[in-house]
Amino acid sequence: MLRTIAYALGGLVLGFFLFVNLVNAPRRRETDRTNRQNAERVLPALEAYRRDHGRFPESLDALQPAYLKPVPACIGYPGDTSGKPFHYEVAEDGKSFSLGYPKAPYGMFPSDLEATFESGSRQWKTEER
Repeated sequence: MLRTIAYALGGLVLGFFLFVNLVNAPRRRETDRTNRQNAERVLPALEAYRRDHGRFPESLDALQPAYLKPVPACIGYPGDTSGKPFHYEVAEDGKSFSLGYPKAPYGMFPSDLEATFESGSRQWKTEER
């Protein structure tokens, strides 16, 4: 009897998490798509800055207003207007950079994944933070 109750509760919990993931999947995709589009707007501005100054900027703020106005931000969910900054790191010599954003959360649970563009490889990758 106790085992049956435990299985039923386990099934309910599993069903709840599957439901939350199914309901939030379109929102996650929209959030990730928006963040990727915003990041893709920053990349040509970084290249233009490098052409003009011989190196990539120390921060994304250096792109305003000549290269971008305003510098786009990350969103946490569709309709989010809080605007968290992208993760940006430039190499000490200023010849390469990485630009990243956190992947959208899984329902109530934050994601521990980050999408990152590496200027050296000119490719996006997703990895754990």
